[in-house]
Order: sequence, then structure tokens, then C-alpha cells
Amino acid sequence: MSLINCKECNEKISNKAKACPKCGFKNKNVSPITSLFMIGMAFYGVYLFYIAATPSTTVAPTTAQSTSAPTIDTSAEAQQRRETLLGQLVDRGIFYKHEITGTLPRVYVAPAFHTLNIDDKKAFISVAHAYYIAAGNTDNLTVIFDSLTGKQIGTFNEFGLQME
Repeated sequence: MSLINCKECNEKISNKAKACPKCGFKNKNVSPITSLFMIGMAFYGVYLFYIAATPSTTVAPTTAQSTSAPTIDTSAEAQQRRETLLGQLVDRGIFYKHEITGTLPRVYVAPAFHTLNIDDKKAFISVAHAYYIAAGNTDNLTVIFDSLTGKQIGTFNEFGLQME
């Protein structure tokens, strides 16, 4: 056990205390297990993005290999991994929900999303984007909304993540 400063009143409190005894401010120390889980999720997201963006290496015998843009792995196994990760992102409070409204996929991000670095944001949103493209959505655009305000805060397409 060690002493830390309360972020609200700067009083010395135990790092194990749930709240400051002087001002009542809640101590939200992130446990090492949660940190490791989040780092692991980030690497898993980058891995899935890499899998989704890896070009197909199968070439028809009579056709030369093209140099077109990377294709998304549409196999059931890859799609299941994406669905699992999206569920974990919702469970961990990174995403609030994801859905298709009309023809455009939408991802509603929770407050924890805003604390991620840009690479993790890009990796996680790219998984949702690949999920909807592999499911047959023809719009190559995923729209990102803030779950608290309902306002659009960005988009993701073949050119990457654009945050407003």
C-alpha cells in the first residue's frame, strides 16, 4: 500500500481507498490487470486489422496477380473474430454499440474511446469497418458517433480514420 495525492483536493490518501475521506472524490486507479487487458485488446485489434487488410494471395492460374488495394478476409473464422472483439469493446466500454442504419454502418463510441491513442482508435474502428464490409455492406464508409451527444465525430473508409 502506498500514499497518493487525491486528484481533487491534493490530500494524501491510500492508493487502495475507493474515495478521498476529506472531499469524497472517487479514486479511479486502473488496476494492472485492466491495463494489461486494454493493451492486449489493442494488439488484438491491430492483428485483426492486419488480417482484414492483408491482400489475398490466391491467383487464378491464367491471371497475373494484381496490385489492387488490399482485400478484407471474408471467411467465417475472421468474421467470428471480429464479432468477438466488437462484443469485447462494447463490454469494456470502448464502444457503446454498432449497427447499420439505412445503408451506412455506425459505431457509437463510449467515453473510454476518447482516452485511447489515435492508433488504437484506428485499429478498433477498422475492425468494425471490416466487419460490415465482410458482411456484404457495399458502402465503404463507417460513421462514428459520440454515444453521449449523439453527434457525428468522424468517419472511417479505405483512406483511414478521419476524426472531427
